[in-house]
Amino acid sequence: FGWTPIQAAKAWIDERRWYYHRSNSCADGQVCGHYTQIVWRDTKKIGCAQVTCAGGKGVFMTC
Repeated sequence: FGWTPIQAAKAWIDERRWYYHRSNSCADGQVCGHYTQIVWRDTKKIGCAQVTCAGGKGVFMTC
């Protein structure tokens, strides 16, 4: 049933490969905003929640 919060955070950290520090931008056509949020100097904690939807047919997670 979907990702755990740990799996989601790992996927966001993996976006590092698309981030260019010198230009503070992502590679063309790639997403790296989750990564920049995690490593942002002022980020101290990440909170996540998930809920099973549609009678068990899906899971929604937000962090």
